[in-house]
Amino acid sequence: MSSTPLLLSRSRRQTVVQSDRLRRLTESALSPSNPEPKRYVVYSGYTPPSIPRVYRVPELLETILELSDWSSVMTISRTDRFGRRVAQFVIRNRIRDLVLPYVDHDQDKARAFIEMMDRLGAGITGSLVRRLFALNSDWMDAAIGAGYYRFFTCHDINILVPQGKFDLALEWMGSIGYDTVKESIASDPYSAAVKRFVRLAKSPSPIGDSTFRLASISECRAGIMHAVVASPVTGQANLVTSSRVYSFYPNTLNTPYVLRTDWPRIRLPRRASPPYVAIPSNANWKRCGYICPAAQRNTVGDKGVASFAYDPSRDVPTSRFEGTDYLLAEQVVIWRFSHNFRVRQNTRLALVDTHLTHAAPRP
Repeated sequence: MSSTPLLLSRSRRQTVVQSDRLRRLTESALSPSNPEPKRYVVYSGYTPPSIPRVYRVPELLETILELSDWSSVMTISRTDRFGRRVAQFVIRNRIRDLVLPYVDHDQDKARAFIEMMDRLGAGITGSLVRRLFALNSDWMDAAIGAGYYRFFTCHDINILVPQGKFDLALEWMGSIGYDTVKESIASDPYSAAVKRFVRLAKSPSPIGDSTFRLASISECRAGIMHAVVASPVTGQANLVTSSRVYSFYPNTLNTPYVLRTDWPRIRLPRRASPPYVAIPSNANWKRCGYICPAAQRNTVGDKGVASFAYDPSRDVPTSRFEGTDYLLAEQVVIWRFSHNFRVRQNTRLALVDTHLTHAAPRP
């Protein structure tokens, strides 16, 4: 073992040299010739002990993300597999909390509702999904502080089901106390996408929740995505399924303003207090990118559709087109939201910050 003392002495000499260099750098930084000491001493030969990163502590990261807006949660989901798993867990909790008021605030019923959507291939759309994206955002917090309840109050839960699954969804909602109020045929602009829909109501419970709950079930003629893109306002073109969330106009998520279509003979639904402010022009958009309202878009290969898989444990069908989500490729839907293009500077080739994720690390 003649080499051992030599190696040990060499290690000691390197440690002493590094300590002396670090001491000289520190003294130089604090010398009178430098009236303002440096905040950081950079030394390439010294490696400080590793500091545990925040997203390596799931409990701490979960607490932070519970109070963060959607954009922040999506940013953490792109870091690595640890951040992505915590982000998926937080989004699952948020979706469950949004569903709870419509299922008697029962955790088991909320899980059964998600399972029902998974079996039927159903999804949730409308103001409830928009509220999911706006949770903890600056404008939502400002609305709550100012008492503008219409911006964060959802009147009903809108359920989309594929063709042939209408009766099954109606039966399940009836099992938790919802009664049919009115069944009718959809009007424009949903007439081409929705075969029929029914309005449901649930009487207040004598124990617990005393709110009158409303729901609607729409049977789609083809895929449920067709009904989503048929919305006359951008803020409603969102969807939540049992495993993924979608947004076709993600730039309208962090604002109370939504763009309404300018196609003739299409009227917005009349509501006493809609949870948004509909504007006729997108002149306030900084850039359009792939979500230009006057451009013809296609659900297959559309780069403006943002999505996030919050529950990768669920089995999903194989897509007909490689590299495309199966639900987007279920039916090839081509649409154009507006007739005119109103952004002052044409920036259709610019990319849009989706606040969701197209390509994220695999879990």
